[in-house]
Amino acid sequence: MAGVLRAERVWVETFTGLRAGQFERLLR
Repeated sequence: MAGVLRAERVWVETFTGLRAGQFERLLR
């Protein structure tokens, strides 16, 4: 279960990073 939570956290961080990148693109 810890492994799943860890993987999910990494996925969330990656998704957040991608979303932040798109948002930064929009601002530019």
